[in-house]
Amino acid sequence: MKKNPFPLFILLLLSLAPQLGKAQASDHKVIVPAYFFPYDNANPGKHDVGPYWSTLIDAAGQYGDRLVVIANVNNGPGDPGNAWATQKYTEAITKVRKAGGIVLGYVHLCYGLQYSSAACNGRTLQQIKGEIANWHNRYNVDGYFFDEAPTAPGKLQWLKDLDAYTKSTVAPNFEVLFNNNGTLV
Repeated sequence: MKKNPFPLFILLLLSLAPQLGKAQASDHKVIVPAYFFPYDNANPGKHDVGPYWSTLIDAAGQYGDRLVVIANVNNGPGDPGNAWATQKYTEAITKVRKAGGIVLGYVHLCYGLQYSSAACNGRTLQQIKGEIANWHNRYNVDGYFFDEAPTAPGKLQWLKDLDAYTKSTVAPNFEVLFNNNGTLV
């Protein structure tokens, strides 16, 4: 039986409504993880990018750059060979940005390539840099959400170098670089 996550999403947005109201009256920002596909055959949504992304577009129109959306295609920018998925994400991201919201591209750092998991085994710095470039070139995001950022003191320079690469090589004019260390379990 397929579960419908829409009621959960609406509940999340309703729970964020007071924070968005406070954000509108201040410089605070609200970050929303948009880890869902921007299309739904049964419900294309008001903006033809599915109900969830349509809700984000409306929120961006109301709250502007105080709404920060983390786009995550598939633990990164996704497969460039999937033209339809790329097109749908491009549409959704562009509409959120045009409505005034900020969109960050999700990049999985694997704690500085030191963590062994199915998602991290064999991952390289070149892949990470490639994903940063793909987010910029394919979706024109406003910045990056570096998940599972390293916290070990020996990895500080690695992270600084990656931040510098992102700022100087890929996207010198982007607005936001968010490092999230997450938690090893």
